[in-house]
Amino acid sequence: MTPKKPEGPNSPFILLEALKYTPLVSSIPLSNGTENAVPPRSVASNTPLCMSPEENGLMQRYLDLLEPNMQDVSDVQQLQFYKDALAPMLENVPMPSIRIPTSKQPNDDSSTFPTSLLNPLTESLLQPSEVEFVPTDVNLSASSSFTDSTSASVSPFVSNKDALRNSEVPRSPSTARILRAVEFKSPSRAFSLTSTPKKRQISESGSVPSTPSSKIQRLQDVIEKQVRDTQLVLDGILHTDSKTSECYVSFTGSNVKILSAECIERISISLAKLSSLGDCNKLLKEEDAISLKMILESSLKSLDSVNDSVEDADDDLIYSKVDYLLKNISLIFQELYTLPSFKKLQNEESFLFILDTLHSLIEYFYLKTMTSVDMGIIEGFEESNYRSFLSLTQKIAHAFTLLSKIVHTIPLSEAVVIKIVFLSMKTITVDSTMKEKPSLIQNLPLDILKVPLFDTLQFIFNLYPAQREFVLQEVLANFALLPTARSTSRTYKLSNGKSVQLYSTLLVRLLQACTVRHLPEDSSFTTDDPAKDLVNSESCQSHLRSVDASLSKSRHEEYRVANHIVGYLLERSLRQTRSDINNSFVTLTRIMLEDLLNMLTVPEWVGTETLVRQFALNLIMMIVKEKNSVTTKNTALDFFSVIVNKLLTTFDISLFEKYDLPVPSNFNDPNCFLSGVPRYEGITSTCLAYLNTLCGKDDSLENIVPYTLNQWISFLFQIRKASSDPESNYLIDKVLLKSSNLNMDSIMDSNVYTDHEIIHDYFVLSLYRSSLYLNLKFFVSLIIGFLDSPQTSLRTKSLRIISQMKSIPAILHAHPEVLSQVISKVADPSAFVRDTVLDLLSTYMMDFKETVNQLYVFVAAGVSDSSVSVRKRAIKQLADIYEVTSSINIRCDICIKLLSRMNDEEENITELSLHTLDSLWFNNAYLSIDPYKKYDELSFLEKQKIKVHYRSLLKLSSDPTPALHVSLVTTLKKMLTSKENELSKDFCSRICFLLSFLFTLLIEVATEDEGDSFEVGLLHETMSTLFVLSRSFPFLFHYSQLQVLKPYLKSASTIEEQRLLYYVVAIFRQVLPRQKDIPEVFLRNLEATMFQRLTKAGSATLKEMIPCLCYLLSHLNDDQRLYKIIGSCIRTLEETRKNDFSSLKAFRLIELIGLFARFGKLEKVEADWTGIFPSSKGESSNVYALLLDYMDQLLASSSDELRIHVIENMTNVALAQPTLFTSPKLLNILDKIFEENSVDCVSVIFRSFLELLAADEDLITEADEKLESRNQKNPKREQVNVDMLKGFTEKQWTEGVSACLMQKYLSNILDSCFSKELSFALLALEILQHIIHQGLANPRLCFPVIVALEATEVKEVKQVVINLHTELLQKHESLVDGLYAQAASLMFSSKSFPENYVCTIEDTSAFQDMYNVVLSTKNTRSRRKFIMQMLKLLEHENGNLANISHEKILFFNFCCSAMGGIKYLSLDEPLMILQVIDTVLATIGPTITEWMKGHFEEQYKYFSGVLLCNFIHLKRYLKSVYTITDEKVHNFDASKTFRDKKVPLRNNGLKTELLHPDSKREDVANMCIQMFEDENISTDPIVKDDLDAPEEVQPGEAGVNE
Repeated sequence: MTPKKPEGPNSPFILLEALKYTPLVSSIPLSNGTENAVPPRSVASNTPLCMSPEENGLMQRYLDLLEPNMQDVSDVQQLQFYKDALAPMLENVPMPSIRIPTSKQPNDDSSTFPTSLLNPLTESLLQPSEVEFVPTDVNLSASSSFTDSTSASVSPFVSNKDALRNSEVPRSPSTARILRAVEFKSPSRAFSLTSTPKKRQISESGSVPSTPSSKIQRLQDVIEKQVRDTQLVLDGILHTDSKTSECYVSFTGSNVKILSAECIERISISLAKLSSLGDCNKLLKEEDAISLKMILESSLKSLDSVNDSVEDADDDLIYSKVDYLLKNISLIFQELYTLPSFKKLQNEESFLFILDTLHSLIEYFYLKTMTSVDMGIIEGFEESNYRSFLSLTQKIAHAFTLLSKIVHTIPLSEAVVIKIVFLSMKTITVDSTMKEKPSLIQNLPLDILKVPLFDTLQFIFNLYPAQREFVLQEVLANFALLPTARSTSRTYKLSNGKSVQLYSTLLVRLLQACTVRHLPEDSSFTTDDPAKDLVNSESCQSHLRSVDASLSKSRHEEYRVANHIVGYLLERSLRQTRSDINNSFVTLTRIMLEDLLNMLTVPEWVGTETLVRQFALNLIMMIVKEKNSVTTKNTALDFFSVIVNKLLTTFDISLFEKYDLPVPSNFNDPNCFLSGVPRYEGITSTCLAYLNTLCGKDDSLENIVPYTLNQWISFLFQIRKASSDPESNYLIDKVLLKSSNLNMDSIMDSNVYTDHEIIHDYFVLSLYRSSLYLNLKFFVSLIIGFLDSPQTSLRTKSLRIISQMKSIPAILHAHPEVLSQVISKVADPSAFVRDTVLDLLSTYMMDFKETVNQLYVFVAAGVSDSSVSVRKRAIKQLADIYEVTSSINIRCDICIKLLSRMNDEEENITELSLHTLDSLWFNNAYLSIDPYKKYDELSFLEKQKIKVHYRSLLKLSSDPTPALHVSLVTTLKKMLTSKENELSKDFCSRICFLLSFLFTLLIEVATEDEGDSFEVGLLHETMSTLFVLSRSFPFLFHYSQLQVLKPYLKSASTIEEQRLLYYVVAIFRQVLPRQKDIPEVFLRNLEATMFQRLTKAGSATLKEMIPCLCYLLSHLNDDQRLYKIIGSCIRTLEETRKNDFSSLKAFRLIELIGLFARFGKLEKVEADWTGIFPSSKGESSNVYALLLDYMDQLLASSSDELRIHVIENMTNVALAQPTLFTSPKLLNILDKIFEENSVDCVSVIFRSFLELLAADEDLITEADEKLESRNQKNPKREQVNVDMLKGFTEKQWTEGVSACLMQKYLSNILDSCFSKELSFALLALEILQHIIHQGLANPRLCFPVIVALEATEVKEVKQVVINLHTELLQKHESLVDGLYAQAASLMFSSKSFPENYVCTIEDTSAFQDMYNVVLSTKNTRSRRKFIMQMLKLLEHENGNLANISHEKILFFNFCCSAMGGIKYLSLDEPLMILQVIDTVLATIGPTITEWMKGHFEEQYKYFSGVLLCNFIHLKRYLKSVYTITDEKVHNFDASKTFRDKKVPLRNNGLKTELLHPDSKREDVANMCIQMFEDENISTDPIVKDDLDAPEEVQPGEAGVNE
């Protein structure tokens, strides 16, 4: 029955369907799944044995017999010739066929063989497949030039069916190898047969050409001589008395005779020689072999067991005993391997005894020796001990190599197999004791032990299917013993250069050993292009079905093994327990998975794909299974991401085009691969030929070629089953027949590419047919689907995985719906999710720059994020966007966002913003412009680059917002003060460069058409930028630049001209005091020009111009002129008062008097000021007091509009001498103004207060203060002239004046904060901010107002007061404690409710912001106090009921609505409220219900009924929203600390209306009685600890409370 397809977007059904159409799953159920596998060993040569001098002598004689003396060969070319000639002898390669000369063609009957040239012994050693007839005229010496592949081919006279399998008869070396060894074809001369160094010295002239008959005769002589020598050695051992023979010796400390080590070595050498000459089964007698084995076993048993003598014996004695044991065991193994036909040698009991001996040696002696070497490496060790350990390791490895050959050659019993597996696993994990010492593992060559044992396990896994489960269990059970350090555990190097664990290769090798090596053959289909009728015949189709069935069975076994491995690893890795074992298992599994992915694209590890695919399948099942925990899904996603990232990295669609392959239109449709079958066939043939040459005759790699071939055939069957076209089926069937009948000969004869890059690409292309790549899109969509997971950790994990994908920008670009899904997470509650989303969006925008305008807003929002990490990420990404975008608006907005972070609470954010702005504005490196060049020296192109670069800064400076200008000035000053000496000089040079550019631009603009709107705009931008720089770095301007500015001091009639004039005057005001060498003529001229502009300058320009004039008058010693100006203004004003006091002239004169008084330093002018005032009484000579009296007179006679102007200039006079603010006269005037409560007049006073508090100056000089503090911390640092940096700013208030004024008028300021005039309220709130920051008033007086303002709907006000609330709570929590109830009352009184307004309890609350601020302290005690204070507003007693009024009921309803709507963090908070409500209801409920039952006339009784009903409404609402039962309320103990458990999901959307105090009395009475009875509240007092009592933790409960 076909399962129903799930409809969910993350359903794994697509994957499961696709997996059925992959070469690894053909006809196999998916449930037969996955596990681990083993890799073939790398080219690890067997290290030579360490031998004694006596052993070296024996070995030298052996070498003299087999190879020429290399020391006597002086010719390098001749030396290379000898090496090539000896290669077949020294390497264990197949033998070439012997070529026999004959004068006639051989018979068809292969049994006829002319043996006249061979004696019976030599003839018995030959196999029919090793003989080939050649004509007599062919030179036999050419046989030595045959390649290995040619010599290894099977003779055409022998059918494939007659060829013996490796598993049936062991391969025996051919005598032809001796021909190859003795027949040398030197480049210069030919040598005759030589067997000793002396004979090899025959001169060239004395050599005689060899004939075929002489060669064969020499071969026969060598064989007969070696057989005689071997028999003599055996006779000397077997047929002599052990007590008198020199072949037997007594071991130290024992009288027992054992076979000497020298004899063992001689026998080993003789057997090695015989095995290289022919079949030893035919050269030796079985009874001699059995006797020899018995003597060797007797010698083993005669020795004491190793573990009994290790403790007390001498180290040298122990090493000699172990050395003898290993030689003895190696000879027994060699005898068994060399003589496989002697069945009596293969005794199970003796084999088990030998294996037990080896096991004891490894477990006791070798492990102890290795530990002592470890300690020696740490403490310092002798070199001889280390060399002895290496020698021991090499000899054990040699014994294991022989054991692997036995396992591959001889059938073994179940007991022997089990013992070998135990021994192998014990040895493989022998270094597990050094797991915590990764540095020591690298110093010990233990891999030479593991490689032959891996071969052994692979052979067992292949030859003994019944033992596979047992082998897997042992291999996986020891997996946890592996080291967790990647650097030390990955000692095996792949052909692609990457390193992996040797253990990882074992799992792949085991999996590859499961493949079927011989598919069913049919000799009737031998042609490459069989007829269609033949292909469609029943016999052909039956043959193909048998092949399919055989492959299916093989694949079934592969998936069973793979599923076992993967299931074991994942089941232990994904456990929820947090033990060290499980944590290390996660690491080990990840290392294993990474290794498999590194092996995935290496051709010789073709079985890796099965394991990786099963990993992916099992992980998907764990990810999508709803019952799995979040932790499990997190770990599974982590593993899964490793697979997906590797697949994305290796997938390259261009490979199809590179090798002329059609790109499949749908990778999930097998028919899309149909057109590429012929090309795929060629690719597969090339890969098979390459793998065959790679493997050679290494038995451990014998499964690679069959495995690859089976994959190809499975893929063909997959396409065949999906295809319905007869022609296509015929094509596929032909390829199937050819592939299924493919034999090793045809593979070896194929052409092989030597280019490894092509082979790698071919193999990767074959991988693309796997479901791993066919479902890659689904894998990515599965991960993306977790973006909408309700669990934060899963969303975080998903985003982290997505951001690590190299191809994710292309995926997002191709799928807008995925991009929208990612964008939706910008506002995610998790900070890590938001941070990752910003990183992902930035990566996407860098790859697709056309999307910057669309996505910029989402990145920019991160600058104001609550998380520090998100703000950092956003700032860095904004810098990247700034460099790639050409939009001026975006660039300016980026600068504004960065400027907003200059006052961030985190200093790191401030420094990062500062550094980023510095880099964006003044780092010209990426413009390729020499930073040491002056602007005038730049080329035209370089100047254009500069214009584009600074365009955003000009645009930003042209914004008329004062706050932005202040922020710019502050930032620029910080840039300079944050640098060291050399850097500050470099920074100043960059500013000077910018100034040069701006003034040059100013000159260029002046020469253009004045009517051009673009040029006008550019002029204003340039001038505004100069204004900002003049406030930041006035000391960097010079006289020539001021000359350029002076012509712009012209009369202004339009707003644009007035703004331009303002900038010019403001620049002069800032720069002039910092210039020393300006000619007096220029200053006089400038002074005259400014006086001309006084009358028509705007108010803002006037405030800049008069301070500048005052400086000029002081600098030019024209102080008396100030006296004349003030006098003239007063006289003219008096005349104007008589005529038209409300004229604009009067306004300007009053303003001039006030400004000259403020900035002119009139107290320094020596003159009689009393004479210039019309009605001066001479009471004071202080000019400011006189001016204040005069302004008071003007105030009395002024109209409303002029009155405001007079007050403003009166404050200007007072600001010149701040102590006047505390004078009785001015305090009197201020009191009257506040009593009049005129918003306009009070606003003027508030603005003067702000100037008194020097708000702007504090911001601008913040950088100077930081610099001063740093200088104090680092006295060695060179002091910077802070005065030089400040510009034209002076201290504007005297200590004590500000505090007096703020305390006197604090109530007026607080009341003004509630004004309906927004600008007026913001002004008052700004003053309140400075009061709090400077500590000018008691925080308790300000706190209720600040908290009450949180209920406002004005965003500007709300954010300011929340920040102030947070600041006060952090600094003065104990001081403001207990004021929340007062704040709630003030909040209620500040609100205006419409008539008959009905309060409701819903999801919003007026106390929510208040609660959030308290919550931000992360102190449960603070939240507890806050709730208790709020509850006091709700508590009532019987004695207080008589005082209830209409207003109090409205306030009670307001508090009920606010308390019920708060979104509480802990469930304990609503429980405490409910318990208090029950207590109050139990107290006043009976009394009120009794009143309701009678006839009441008193108003307070009616209001009490309304109160009781609303109490119950609040209780029911909280119980419904938080799903709280009466039992929970009753069992709650409010005396304990809140437990911040996650509140159950709120039942949002509920709404409850509270009773209004104007409701009908009858309805209120009936409702009150009914609701109280329904609650069934006990009137017994609830005995609980005092809620305010100190909290106590009972013994044994501390852990629970925490």
